[in-house]
Order: sequence, then C-alpha cells, then structure tokens
Amino acid sequence: MLCGWHLLRNATSNVHNLLFTSLFGKCMFGDYDISQFQRKWGEMVEKCGVEDNIWVKDLYNRRQMWAAAHIRGNFFASVRTTSHVKGLHANVGRFINFNNNLVEFVQHYQRCIDLMRFKEVCADFESSHGEHSLEMPLRLIERLASKIDTTNIFFKVRTVLRKALTTRVVVFKQNLICTIYSVSKYRCSDYRWLVVVSSSMSEIKCSCLRMESNGIPCEHLLAVIAFLDMDEIPKCLVLERWTKDAKVSCEGLQNGVVDSLIACRYEALRERCRCMCKLASRSLAQFEETNSLIMSHSNKLELVDNGGVNQDENNVDECLDGDVRDPKMVRSKGFSKDASQRGGRAKRVVHCGRCGRVGLNRLTCDSMRDNVSY
Repeated sequence: MLCGWHLLRNATSNVHNLLFTSLFGKCMFGDYDISQFQRKWGEMVEKCGVEDNIWVKDLYNRRQMWAAAHIRGNFFASVRTTSHVKGLHANVGRFINFNNNLVEFVQHYQRCIDLMRFKEVCADFESSHGEHSLEMPLRLIERLASKIDTTNIFFKVRTVLRKALTTRVVVFKQNLICTIYSVSKYRCSDYRWLVVVSSSMSEIKCSCLRMESNGIPCEHLLAVIAFLDMDEIPKCLVLERWTKDAKVSCEGLQNGVVDSLIACRYEALRERCRCMCKLASRSLAQFEETNSLIMSHSNKLELVDNGGVNQDENNVDECLDGDVRDPKMVRSKGFSKDASQRGGRAKRVVHCGRCGRVGLNRLTCDSMRDNVSY
C-alpha cells in the first residue's frame, strides 16, 4: 500500500490545484464501494480539468494500492502512512548518531530497546489494573470492551461507540442461515450498509469491511449488537492481538519477558498443528491415528519437562544452521606461535646473506665485523 501522506504531497506538486488535492483525499480515504469510487473519481477529474494529466492517469492505474474502496478487507491495522516507521526512527535517533563506533552503537541501541520494553510493561500494567470510567449510553458494551481490550484499543472502540449512537437498524430479513440487517446513519437514509449475522452468532460481517481492515468493530456492527440487546461481544468481533490476554497465550513469556526464540518455535508448531488438524479431521481413521500420536508424544514431552531436562542446555553445541556463534580465533600481526600451535609447521630457517651460515644475518655476521675499521 502506498503512503497516503506522500500521495497528497505529490498531488499538490504535480497538479498544482488545491481543489484537486482536497477531492483526491476524499476519494482516497472515503468509505465508498468500487462503483461509488469510480463515480467520484470521474466527477473530480472532470471538475478539475485533469483528464490529460499523465500523473493522474498513472495514479488511477495503481488505484488498488491506495484507494480505500479497493484495499478494504485487507488487514492494515489502521496504518495508512509511513509516520509510524518515521516515529520509530526518531526514537532510535535519540540514542544513536553517526559519531558512534560499533561498540557504542550496540550499547546505545540496547538502551533504546530497554526503554521501549519498559514503556510496553507500563502500558500492560495500565491496561491490566484499574477500571475506566464509563461515558457512553451503551454502558454494557462499553464495560465489556474495557474488560477485554487494552487501553489504547478501548479508547478507539469508545470513539466508534459514539458514532454507533447515530446509527440505526432500518430493516432486516431473516432466513434459515442468517439474518441481514440494513443499517443507516442519522439523516443519511439514502446510503445503507448491510450487516450479516449467522444463525449461530458465530460470524458477523459488515459490508464496509472495517473489522477485517482495522481489527476494530465498526459502528454498524455495534449498532446491530445494541439492536439485538446482546449482553456480550461475539468472539468473532474480538481480535486477540488487541486484548489484554494477548501475551498470556504465548508460551515464550517468562517472568514478564518474552523469549523471542521460544515464541517463534511456539508459533511455528501451532501453525503446523493447525494444518495437520484440518487434514486429520476429514475422516475418522485419520482422526484416531493423529490423536493417538499426539497423546503419545505429549506424554513423552511431559515426562521430559517434569524431569527438569533442558535439551537446550545439554546440547549447546548442536545449534541450528545460521545461528550466530563466537568468531574463529585468528593470529594477529606480530603474534608469534611455536610449531605445535601452528599445526606442526616448522619454523622458517634464517641464513646469512654473506656467509650463508644458519642463525646469522648481515649485521651479526663475523665477516661484517672483520671488515669494520676502528
């Protein structure tokens, strides 16, 4: 996805029309479907008179990389610009500059990482302790969100709840599989969104696809939840990565610190087991065979774990390919070694350049002293 801030800046420098920049921003960030986007784009191009602009034509050809109408449904966690990366660079720049050597760089970089981890621990503590004051009329939904989501996500959900107060269910249709709700905003009855709720309440989706794009329920979904008078938020509308218990499920959490190597192993095994379970559940024979193998291996691992055997400590030298190890020892300049340290190679024999005898040179040769006159 292209950065929205850079696109607006390039629109200003390439078209030189402030009206076009304003309308282009609405086309890029507007909550439109594909047909509405095409209609808005055509009206903008005709109004600003940029039909023959090469940059505008090339930008439209790449609309799948920046238009919200084309990229919605893909998870981007509400990130539309590169400001997040630049903010991270600014934090690192507070500790590191071009005058640092390699050792100083590593030391200062570690200080930066320690500060970021400390802030993360403080944020986790703030999310896990205390309660937020309730402000919305939809207090039940707000209270549930405060118990599940972290502090930052809860504030975003509260903002969506304010919008849900001006959203209402107009009409709904029910069948054996699902129920379709037609939702509209206050004084915007000409445009409606469709919310589909399965009969088992296991799946709820909205036509705006903001839940799939941002991971936060939209006001249309919350309006339907309020309309149904539900006493809990469905699990399909709760993204695990935004919850307070997101780190609890990670097996790499030890004493409040996540071991990245253990966490990576855990995630890799969980993904492979997920694929294996999907294939093994298709038939009873495959299910029974896979279940017996899992139970047998689980019992074996429990015996190893209860015995306190740490395979990583017993097999330190058996590292995976690509692991960083200590560098090989090399002989520095001017450092002498005997023949045994050089691998059995004999020391080079020095001969005198005048008389040819071993162990002498031109300065220590007898013939040189005989020729010196006092």
